[in-house]
Amino acid sequence: MLVMRLGRWSLLLLPLGVPVACSGTFDAGKGAPAGDASQADSSEDGFILVIPGPDGSADAGNDATIRGDAGAEAGAAADGPVEASAPPPVLGCSVIPNTQVLVDDLSTLGGSNEFSHLAGLAQRNGNPSVYVVAQHQADANQFLVYSVDFDSRTSSSMPVTGTGNSLDVLDVVSAGTTGAVLAASKPSGGTTESLEVVPLSYNGGAPGPAWTLPGSSVPFYTSSGLLIPGPQADGYIVYSGNALIAGQGTQGGPGAEVTLMQSSTGFPDPVNDGAFVSVGNTNYAVFGLQDGGVTEFVYPSNASDAGTNMPVNVNGTLGNILGWHIDPSNASNVEAIAVNVPGGIDLTLWGGSIPQASLAPLSISAPQFTQGSVLALGDYPGGKSASTWTGSELLRVGTPADNSSGLVLLWVGPTGRAVSRAATSGKLITTPNPVIFTGLLVLHQVGELEATLAVAWVERVTPDSGATFDRLYAAEVSCTPLPSGE
Repeated sequence: MLVMRLGRWSLLLLPLGVPVACSGTFDAGKGAPAGDASQADSSEDGFILVIPGPDGSADAGNDATIRGDAGAEAGAAADGPVEASAPPPVLGCSVIPNTQVLVDDLSTLGGSNEFSHLAGLAQRNGNPSVYVVAQHQADANQFLVYSVDFDSRTSSSMPVTGTGNSLDVLDVVSAGTTGAVLAASKPSGGTTESLEVVPLSYNGGAPGPAWTLPGSSVPFYTSSGLLIPGPQADGYIVYSGNALIAGQGTQGGPGAEVTLMQSSTGFPDPVNDGAFVSVGNTNYAVFGLQDGGVTEFVYPSNASDAGTNMPVNVNGTLGNILGWHIDPSNASNVEAIAVNVPGGIDLTLWGGSIPQASLAPLSISAPQFTQGSVLALGDYPGGKSASTWTGSELLRVGTPADNSSGLVLLWVGPTGRAVSRAATSGKLITTPNPVIFTGLLVLHQVGELEATLAVAWVERVTPDSGATFDRLYAAEVSCTPLPSGE
């Protein structure tokens, strides 16, 4: 008898004349079908081949077993199973033909014809279609929600306003058919800004009114921010007036705000390329700061005080936490992906599931992390990047760190393995124009076997004559296994 398990599917290959009865579908890493605990295998992920001994029995001493998974090690015993590891698949990701959409062309606008923000993407009712939230520099008191359909290659837009003041979109979060935008609102002639939450409804329903986060008052100008929805109150972190400011508040309720760090020289939009996670009543945020290296901030989620901050040991010339979130398989741990440059110009990826007690201080090395793949600079989306989690996988799109043109996509598994990168896929987008903003959304994903993504980006076009202008594009991306050996 031959039993094969690959991902979510089971396959039985039987020699002639051997009757077998079975039922159920195995899910890699989820154990056996109900009522068959004897075959549960929660520690393995991949495929299992069980080949019976010459007498046809299912005896462990006679069977040969081959296990293929990322964590298995080759081993053999004279009187036991023979195990051999199989390499996990490498995926190639590319734009699906005939799905790229020119969402908006600002060449026809008078005056300012550039985007100031590409805040994020959200999924519509069905695939393949998305919403893109963006803002023109010319739209001082509103932003636009674009509806994009990849099948028909069409788009439309709907303006959304806040409380009526001048708005700067900072972040957008989405869940199902609703979302919310964090925006900085500057009263006419004022020198400070308040922060607004603008609800969104993606499928025709009426969103609630925009509201100001109580207690928020930040110096003009706020250039980046992060909205942190919570069950009791919405939290936020913004970079404003050369300061990192954190707070929280509820519509109609009390709010609190605290300065985490003030800088005399400023730092380059750290919130847009930082990592944040909330565990219990404590928030953990990591940002790369121009005058302070990579810094971790640990503070109460109710923003009652500034907490503490400490440097992150990057163990090299450069490094950062690319993303972290609550571990889907162990809610008491935080799953994190990090990168550093230990020497030379190559980058090393790291992955780890870290207990809360070990979240501070951080060191991008063992034992908190496991070393993963080594990347060339051209594989790493270093600038104008956007990241998103799907399960335990982190995906990131942006301009290559070697300063070449176009966009590259990086998919990193929980152990720091590069599931897909430019070295195997090629560049995701090739364009001679500078890319100013990017957005990324996962539409569909099956483990590390396949995925469908949506990507949006803004190109800045410099014509032979006249002013520069921006174009907003979106496209659907497919990630599938490459042929063996690539």
